[in-house]
Amino acid sequence: MEPESLRELERQKLWFEWKVLRHLRSVFSESLNHLPEMAHVVAIESRYVGEAALRRDDRAVVAVVVKYFNTYLRGALNGHDVRACYNIFNQYRLLAELLLRQGWSELALTIAQHFAYYGPSGPWRRDGLCHRDFGPRSGLAVRARVRAYLARP
Repeated sequence: MEPESLRELERQKLWFEWKVLRHLRSVFSESLNHLPEMAHVVAIESRYVGEAALRRDDRAVVAVVVKYFNTYLRGALNGHDVRACYNIFNQYRLLAELLLRQGWSELALTIAQHFAYYGPSGPWRRDGLCHRDFGPRSGLAVRARVRAYLARP
């Protein structure tokens, strides 16, 4: 790890959470296309880390969780693992909806934008699954945009 990145982890006190998520990423990578249940468990556990950070109002940890969810999505998309993609999107959506309910609309909107970005590149793009459930016109994205707009000064 680069010294600057290490200093930033120490400054934000993210070392433990980052280390846990990094190990989960390794488990996830090994499970793609071989152990679909394990990939799902990794997504669930990552959501739990995000929910715990949300309860502590720890934005830095939630941001790291979002980064790892995007990493999982890239891995699943590159591995053409449709089941893992769907499970990751679903756990990611659950986290985003909780963020939205707790008033973190800007971060929920950022996640909705990630859904819009990753959705069209998924192996299911022909049947519209991603756009219908997780894309820019999904209920999550619309609610996040409305709440972000209403929260503006």
